[in-house]
Amino acid sequence: MQESNNINILRMKTSVNDKDIYLYILKKTAKAAAEAVEESGLGIGKFNKLPESQDDLEVGEYYIKKDGSVRRFDGEKLLTPSDEGFK
Repeated sequence: MQESNNINILRMKTSVNDKDIYLYILKKTAKAAAEAVEESGLGIGKFNKLPESQDDLEVGEYYIKKDGSVRRFDGEKLLTPSDEGFK
């Protein structure tokens, strides 16, 4: 319920300053990333920023996407935490 109120407040602010939208999204993404890393049980030191190019992915490395979700590259595809072989 509280989040709904925050969104309404944010919408009112956007007519004055669009920077508020960016900061809200940034906070939500950071929170999502922190929760995903915590749930993985691996610790933040294991994760890297997901590179722009798939050619830059390294086999066995863990990545954080722009939306805050985490992935692991197995050499063929990016695995989600629920996929076999993620850990």
